Amino acid sequence: MPSSTNAGAPRDIITRFTNCRLVRHNSLVRADLWVSSLTGKILDGQDVFYTEQRLPDVVVDLGNRILSPGLIDVQLNGAFGINFSDVPEEEGSFPKKLKEVNRQLIATGVTSYLPTMTSQKSEVYHKLLPHLGPSGKARDSTDGSESLGAHIEGPFLSPTKNGIHNTEVLISAPNGFSDLLACYGSDNLNNAKMLTAAPEEGVQQAIPDIISRGIVYSIGHSEATYEQASAAVAAGATMITHLFNAMRPLHHRDPGIFGVLGCTDVTAPRTSPPSSRPASTSSSSASSTDFRPFFGLIVDGLHLHPTTVKIAWSAHPDGCILVTDAMHLVGLPDGMYGWGSSGKERIVKTGPRLTLEGSDKLAGSAISLIECVNNFLLWTGASVPLALKTVTETPARVLGMEGAKGSLVVGADADLVVLSEVGGEGGVQLVVDEVWKFGERAWADTSEVQVCGSLWLASLGDIAKAERPYSSIISAKMSTLPTPPKAEVLRADDGVELSYYTVGSGPGVIIIPGAMSSALSQYELALSLSSSCSVYLLSRRGRGLSGPYPSITDTQTPLLRPQGSSGNNPVDTVYDPQSCQSVLKTDLTDLFALMRHTQAKALFGISSGALLVLAACNHEHNGIDVAIPPIEKAIIFDPPLILSSPSDPQHILPDLPSIRLYETEIAAGDVASALVTAMRIVQLGPAWLRWCPRFIIRFLTDWIMAAEAREKDRQMAAGEEDEGVVTMEMLAPMLRYDFMIVAAMVHGAGEFARIARGRKVLFVGGGDSPEYMKFAMRGLVGAVQEGGFEEGMSWEEIGGVGHELFENKRRNGKVELGVEAVRKFLE
Repeated sequence: MPSSTNAGAPRDIITRFTNCRLVRHNSLVRADLWVSSLTGKILDGQDVFYTEQRLPDVVVDLGNRILSPGLIDVQLNGAFGINFSDVPEEEGSFPKKLKEVNRQLIATGVTSYLPTMTSQKSEVYHKLLPHLGPSGKARDSTDGSESLGAHIEGPFLSPTKNGIHNTEVLISAPNGFSDLLACYGSDNLNNAKMLTAAPEEGVQQAIPDIISRGIVYSIGHSEATYEQASAAVAAGATMITHLFNAMRPLHHRDPGIFGVLGCTDVTAPRTSPPSSRPASTSSSSASSTDFRPFFGLIVDGLHLHPTTVKIAWSAHPDGCILVTDAMHLVGLPDGMYGWGSSGKERIVKTGPRLTLEGSDKLAGSAISLIECVNNFLLWTGASVPLALKTVTETPARVLGMEGAKGSLVVGADADLVVLSEVGGEGGVQLVVDEVWKFGERAWADTSEVQVCGSLWLASLGDIAKAERPYSSIISAKMSTLPTPPKAEVLRADDGVELSYYTVGSGPGVIIIPGAMSSALSQYELALSLSSSCSVYLLSRRGRGLSGPYPSITDTQTPLLRPQGSSGNNPVDTVYDPQSCQSVLKTDLTDLFALMRHTQAKALFGISSGALLVLAACNHEHNGIDVAIPPIEKAIIFDPPLILSSPSDPQHILPDLPSIRLYETEIAAGDVASALVTAMRIVQLGPAWLRWCPRFIIRFLTDWIMAAEAREKDRQMAAGEEDEGVVTMEMLAPMLRYDFMIVAAMVHGAGEFARIARGRKVLFVGGGDSPEYMKFAMRGLVGAVQEGGFEEGMSWEEIGGVGHELFENKRRNGKVELGVEAVRKFLE
């Protein structure tokens, strides 16, 4: 049977997407897709599994969503305040600005594009074109979207069809291709992938030289008649830039450029062999004289009437390519903005409408490509795969990149977009959920905040959006939990009462929650397992109805070590080691008491609860003299484990020295500040919380705590209160004990080599969890493998979710993504 790869091997992460619908040609096909992060390409899953004997490292269940090739925009003038035709004042800053566009553009679903330069003076092309060539050589997903080469739109355009192009810089090419070389520079043309020009401006004779360089020649901004356009197609033109815009209108006696979407009716010899042209005709018997070119459409509701869009697509569906023609004003507020290197032109932005100052001339668009797709769906009645074809497979074909971009065939680049379908007026609309580049996740939608064991963080995300009153946010989140059973109680070895809940029937499994969680935080997980298991939800001390920890501060050993006693060791915490061992022993004793009481022989640890399961399975290495019941199965999810190996990457570790600040804030009764400090120590929560000013997060936390208290008072007055529900104010001081357990569990990876001896162990991690947790998980897996106990071990990393995976939905959990692996393990 295939097996998981060694955790210490080079990082070739094989991901299998399952429970999804793949966009393949004109259909949505239910199938799995395998990709490699090392090659960045789509794999043959059968070959990987049966020939290479490999299992996927990550399985991503897409919940029946659509998996599409990454979107391709062949006409993008700029974005996010950066214009590809402007020479920045700061010398040398243009490449940096391009990288910033790439990192932001990926979130729109566009994985590849042609940065488009409009009509400029020759010196501007010489300055900017060297930076606009293909950018994907490094195949690094963190770079974001990828330039496939420049699209040069101008300056060889008709002065009467200039649109907003400055007529002062427009020129003709009486000397043919030599004029183009003089304008752009011969070497700079190596960075070009597409060139838009009017054939009647002397460019007709240059077409063979253009396409011989591997550049797509596109007819645009032109007064060309039908005969002139047909001659250009016969000479090698394969594209029409923004059809209908900046060209002669369709006339019944002269169809103009639009007419070449029918069969070209010319006798001019074709100057490039037919095999060099991308196929753009649906007829299998097409002759060499009836090639129909591809064409771009700006489907923003301003440049074209919806019916015009439908007519064009119906005339030649296999050649239709949606483009944004977006300007640098995308994402900017309404107002007046400069445009062009001369600084004279100005564009007025009013919502999505861009016009040249003092006129009604449209100045590009301010729309995203996925919005164009959604408009296209509404206006044409096309199916989802046909609409997506216009921004994936078809643009890849015109660029001669079929098989590499725009499709999900084996060997193609693993540029992917995960899409949800939502109902809208007139039909279905698509929403970008995730974007993958070269086999790695490059962006994921965080509009539903990725919560890490805390209702608090989920509420922070909702409040930041300011969509509802603060109190209603808390009320909604607290009221969606299914009604739990009554809590049961047993006595710990020291006489303290411990509470727990029982759900389902069958072999017993105990779920141990993490920090900022109570037993009920995994209630929906318990319901998902209840058909085949008796699930026991433990309330750890200080949570719910369970009693307190023994008083640490009453012992002779101080709680905190003296300042500076840890030196510069980032893995040496500020707590006294003896106190840490005492807390670990207390939690283990409680866990073993519940195991004896329920006869459960399987443990499921969440976060710091997973540290307790590790400690129980690694009992002989903890130096704690506690009798341990038999453990047959153990599930370990995202333990905040710190491995003490000197080779560990120190820069990803939690900020343990800041625990002193947390303790100071707790002692002062400043619970909100202590929560903010704790969140930042453990690196949990959405990314924006880590750069947001501290005082803002503290303010929001105070609001949430107050709303939480009001909701609890309301429930009490209505007789709805569940005594087992905990508040942030109750949980904040409990974080101390989780920090101490983390400190007590600092070991080298090798000390965990025997945790799978005599039992089965399932390691589960969130693909979006903090890096130090993922590093520790790989270290644990590697240690077990090196120790020779791999037979009893399984490892699953669940993509598309982080540390909140097994939380209830009200805390943004996604139990459905991981529960199947848990069920199979517990069978």
